[in-house]
Amino acid sequence: MKKILRRSVIVYALIGVFLAGMLAFLISWAVDGRDWVMYSANTHIYTGGKLISGGTITDRGGNTLAKTVDDTRVYSSNQSIRSSLLHTVGDTELFIDRSIQNRFADTLLGYNFITGLHFSSTWDKGNNIQLTVDGDVCAAALEALNGRKGAVCVYNWKTGEIICSVSTPTFDPQNKPDVDASPEKYDGVYVNRVLSGLYPPGSTFKVVTAAAALEYIPDIKTRTFTCDGAYHASDGDVTCTGVHGEIDFETALNKSCNSAFAAIANELGADRLNEQAKKMGFGSTEKVDGIEVSKSSFDASGTGPADLGWAGIGQYTTLTTPFHMMNMMGAIAGGGQGVKPYLIKNVTLPFGIPIQWGSTSKNSRILEESVADTLAEMMRSNVVNNYGTDSFPGLDICAKTGTAEVGGDQEPHSWIAGFVRDEDCPLAFAVVVENGGWGMKSAGPVANTVLQKAKDQLAASGE
Repeated sequence: MKKILRRSVIVYALIGVFLAGMLAFLISWAVDGRDWVMYSANTHIYTGGKLISGGTITDRGGNTLAKTVDDTRVYSSNQSIRSSLLHTVGDTELFIDRSIQNRFADTLLGYNFITGLHFSSTWDKGNNIQLTVDGDVCAAALEALNGRKGAVCVYNWKTGEIICSVSTPTFDPQNKPDVDASPEKYDGVYVNRVLSGLYPPGSTFKVVTAAAALEYIPDIKTRTFTCDGAYHASDGDVTCTGVHGEIDFETALNKSCNSAFAAIANELGADRLNEQAKKMGFGSTEKVDGIEVSKSSFDASGTGPADLGWAGIGQYTTLTTPFHMMNMMGAIAGGGQGVKPYLIKNVTLPFGIPIQWGSTSKNSRILEESVADTLAEMMRSNVVNNYGTDSFPGLDICAKTGTAEVGGDQEPHSWIAGFVRDEDCPLAFAVVVENGGWGMKSAGPVANTVLQKAKDQLAASGE
């Protein structure tokens, strides 16, 4: 009897171990199955390290951006569109991490952890993904950048649809060059600068400092500041690009006066500036359809008066992404609460049945509506009184430029961020041109070109 009992215990123990092993396998399959299937040695998916399978990717107008033909991944018939959307669509070798072909390879291949991959005659192409971007607008952005490194992003601040996302340097994925042979030309070519590029924001950050002033300094609208070419702190000067004399708050933003905004930053103090930057998304995790965006950063803690002044004008250690600046501008356009930008319009099965839709959803409120409205008026004043309305013909633009110092003998980065204050053309945008100099010199014309094209495309589509 004891022998039978002992054997029963052993059998039950073995069954328990078997079941535990099966459970562990199933959990691992559910969690890691995608990575196993997507492994580069899988010849159903890759040949010679290149993607050979997957559904079709199209832009918002249904134009093909990528598809599979005879076990080869082919791209748009338009070279400018192919190159402009390299970082959004992705490359055949999947070197570009934050791209559709990389992050949604399982969706394009029709993978799920229950049935694995579909390779029957019905399912051999995988699922199709339609994006919100407009290929022609992205091509216009690439042309406007004219070989310079940088990033351009535009989205609909009412719906959240990303209309344009372009990063340079780039290359034609249909005819990939030897990028290793020209390291300077293709430096950072696999980095999606819209989502991953961290830049000092320069004077575009003055919008954050201005928002803090409107929140915490009751009489800021009637204040005057005296600029003699620098803000003179006890531990050093914050230099200004001009000698502006006596100016009010709005004029200080129009003229992008470093002296005035360094003084405002010191009156606010590090804690309030930190708090305002945090409310406006600095240090927060942002995602686009699950693809993470590099965190913008701002920390004025422990700074002396001079460094606090530099922080308040977008220098010091402050860094941001073009995506974050675009998102922040969308929130200002929306009265202090923006909508979440998204890139995937829909996902359909091979025979056309939709299984996923993009949708409009709200971000957290970052500003009181009255503060956002005042900022919008001040940013419109920038255009009217400084940049010139003829710089953006036919567009009710509210914007702030930036000239971000990067050290050494390098030219500063050229920035512009803002939005179109028009319900029929609700576009928020950010443009950075690396080492492009003054904001309106380089980034401004790029923004105008892209926004004009986007406006035309929206009108043509009846949206």
